[in-house]
Amino acid sequence: MELEQLSDPHEPEKSMSKPVTNSLSQQYLEPLLSGDRNACRACVDLALARGGKEYDLLVKLVAATLAQHPRVNVSWKEGALERHAEINIGLAVALEDGLVVPVIARADTLGLKDIASRREDLVARAQAGKLRPADIQGGVFTISNLGMYGVDAFSAIVNPPQAAILAVGRIADRVVPVNGQPAVQPTMTLTLSCDHRALDGARGAQFLGALADLIEEPLALLT
Repeated sequence: MELEQLSDPHEPEKSMSKPVTNSLSQQYLEPLLSGDRNACRACVDLALARGGKEYDLLVKLVAATLAQHPRVNVSWKEGALERHAEINIGLAVALEDGLVVPVIARADTLGLKDIASRREDLVARAQAGKLRPADIQGGVFTISNLGMYGVDAFSAIVNPPQAAILAVGRIADRVVPVNGQPAVQPTMTLTLSCDHRALDGARGAQFLGALADLIEEPLALLT
């Protein structure tokens, strides 16, 4: 797949969709697309063997997909679109009195074991109330995983000034069509919510489709 070329990743760009964003300025957070895809059990086993977990594999796949779709790795600040060269992924962590989003910086450059180590450290310090200001700064894209709590599917709220957040449901056996016949296979539901002032539905759908493809065939990233 040919990657989109960035000019200056730090240069703000006015939205091309300004005529339609006025009506969305108060209610622009909405689910973009949900897609059930077969979960690759063999690849999850490989991730576990390499020191990671399912969540760490997902972080790596999201980072790789953002690298392929840089127009999703953006934010909306002061009425302008800002592109980012670094892929910094926030992880929504539930606390007793709220929610915090620590950030795995430059996630696309990390191996699975490094992602797992950083995630475990950030989550542990978040739950202990020991996060540093730098730990929650610089995030451009957030993942919210309620699948670990048995939630099948949900829509998450975008964390401004970010342009998108991915809501992750649980992996569960469901009946799906395979070659025209019903079959029981492990599936998961991903829902992308986006700020339409910075990220339109077509680009979001392309990103989500590419991520779903990587989830089905992630071996190239792990070998």
